[in-house]
Amino acid sequence: MKTYKNIEEIISEAKSAGSHFFDASSMRWFNSRINRTIYGGCYFITSEKDNMRPETPRQWSIRIYKGGLNIDTVGKFCEFDSLREAVKAVKKLLKTAGTK
Repeated sequence: MKTYKNIEEIISEAKSAGSHFFDASSMRWFNSRINRTIYGGCYFITSEKDNMRPETPRQWSIRIYKGGLNIDTVGKFCEFDSLREAVKAVKKLLKTAGTK
């Protein structure tokens, strides 16, 4: 699998392939934010907040970019209650896989 140096490379490639994942309108709809750090050259973290239920706290998900239109959630969507938890989990995942 190709590795990326920064989130901008992932965003650029995904948009060129026709993905709407990173479009401003999509990000607004899902109230999404992207953590700018990438891990292992292909993992990144997003957070979402339910617009329909303002009392719901923001939650975080680990994503993997596999090129083109292929952006998947690793584990469960909005699995983590904090960015710190998500970062710890992705680092553990990389350590288990033997990747830095």
